[in-house]
Amino acid sequence: MLPPSPFCDRFGTNYAPSAAEIIEIERILKEPEKRLPVVAQAIARLRQEQWLLESFIKNHRRLIRNRTPIRRVPDDIFREIFVHSLPDDHLPVRSIWEAPLLFTRVCRTWREIAISTPPLWNKIHISLPFPTIPPINEAFRSRIKAREEGLKLWLSRSGRLPLTISFYAVMPGADFLARRSWAEDEHSLNLLELESLYVNFARTLLSCAPPTRWEDVTLVVPNCIRDVLGTYGFLRLDTLKRFKSVISPCHVDSHDTTLHPFERIFEHAKSLRVLCLDEAYSRLPIQWNGLTEIVLGPPARALDREWSRCISSSDALRVLCHTRVSLQRCTMSIQFSQDNILQDSSAPIAVLSHLRSLNLFFNYEATSLRLLEYGSASSQTKTFLDSISAPNLTHSTISLWSKRRKRRPFDESPFISFFRHSGPLMSHLQIHAVSSKGLAKLLQCTPLLTALEFELWPKQGIVDLVRALAPAQFNAPDSQLLCPLLDTVTFTHCSSEDASPLVTLAYARSSPPEGSHVQKLRKMISTFAEPVFGQQQVIKSVSETLRSRGVTNKWTMPPDTRGLVTDDSPMRGLPVQRMWTLDPWWED
Repeated sequence: MLPPSPFCDRFGTNYAPSAAEIIEIERILKEPEKRLPVVAQAIARLRQEQWLLESFIKNHRRLIRNRTPIRRVPDDIFREIFVHSLPDDHLPVRSIWEAPLLFTRVCRTWREIAISTPPLWNKIHISLPFPTIPPINEAFRSRIKAREEGLKLWLSRSGRLPLTISFYAVMPGADFLARRSWAEDEHSLNLLELESLYVNFARTLLSCAPPTRWEDVTLVVPNCIRDVLGTYGFLRLDTLKRFKSVISPCHVDSHDTTLHPFERIFEHAKSLRVLCLDEAYSRLPIQWNGLTEIVLGPPARALDREWSRCISSSDALRVLCHTRVSLQRCTMSIQFSQDNILQDSSAPIAVLSHLRSLNLFFNYEATSLRLLEYGSASSQTKTFLDSISAPNLTHSTISLWSKRRKRRPFDESPFISFFRHSGPLMSHLQIHAVSSKGLAKLLQCTPLLTALEFELWPKQGIVDLVRALAPAQFNAPDSQLLCPLLDTVTFTHCSSEDASPLVTLAYARSSPPEGSHVQKLRKMISTFAEPVFGQQQVIKSVSETLRSRGVTNKWTMPPDTRGLVTDDSPMRGLPVQRMWTLDPWWED
């Protein structure tokens, strides 16, 4: 019990006790102050007892909760779940927010299972940075060293499984060098050190990921790393099935041309099935007759910059001849040149019976930077396509690239023989630089086509193609209708004059007559190269109607800038008074 106090009614007030009252207060507090430590010790003892009881109960209750179904799942089932949880669209990366590292952070059990599951660790994408501003400091060196240690740990968990590796490392480019002063004399040593760090990392990779275990390799690396590969003592590469090399954005051709860095790789890659190269390959000992997929030359989006790395038309035909018994998918960027003219052939020289996908990107800029004449370009295209036949082809892309967009498109003549031989089973077609009328004639050879992407040539019109795909709208019999199974169409670089024919096509194919053999349109995309003046409301209405019919459709065009003015801000042109400082700007 608390002792009685005459000062209780003074609590919470501004009352100031007198000297005699202070003595009285000290006397009253003596006994409570003695009891307080005793009570505190008792409370601490009870709290300790409470914690022990709670822990005892909690640990036993946890054992009961461990009877949940997930706790009884065998480790092998967890391993299968983990493996199927790896990213589908890219290789695993060094991120704790993605599998497999994510699994090591959930609980101890999951971590132990993940670490002991080799299929989680035999795939990895590796990237190396470089400092934005020199010099190379200790922090950057530590970063590269830590990445080496992480790579060793990652691959040490992969057991002896075949490896899938993607390695990306680039040196500072010319624009970056000029902007960041990398090329100055005092920083030249930093470039050498950066190369040394990259080379050491590459050697670490070769030691912890021995080439004898390579199955799928993708390389985007500078010359210093390519030179390491060129001098490495490759022995057997029996497990290597896929090899892809992309020239790094800042690549400079090596001065050493005596030995290609990949020559020894291809000498020992007897089981190679997929090959992707965007550089010269003619001197490489590639086992062509076993390849099922090839990608040769730079990507289509880089043809304007990397046309010199396109392969010649004669080399392309030679490769197709070598791979005709096994090739299933093929992508090539082909360079037509005045110095490499194909000779006309009366019959196909390469029958690719297993080919399912063929993507051809033709470049008509000659190596001498002179443009081939229209007739010569058309003739060379025809000679090339007439030399191959793919009777089981289902997917195809044919793109004719030239800097001079004003050149007229080709008619059907360069392509018609190829389509007659290779079009009967074609289901997907993407084509560029053929006229609308020419495409309509080509589509007569593709009765099973379901998806079409057509890039229009400027000011050529699309009426002829629409008439072939929707003849009833032009008072023609339905028997003339082409591609009855067509359900997906994409048109790019349309002009304003194409809007009306496209609307006609959309209405006709989105609501075919009942009982007809015509497939209903499922998806339509139209991209205009210019604003469609005066028809925005019509297109909006068409889009809504198509959606009501279950058709996914998209119409895109540049904004209408008519009536817009330049900056009309009230502050435009207002003189700004200089704020003078103690040190005038004209003084040093």
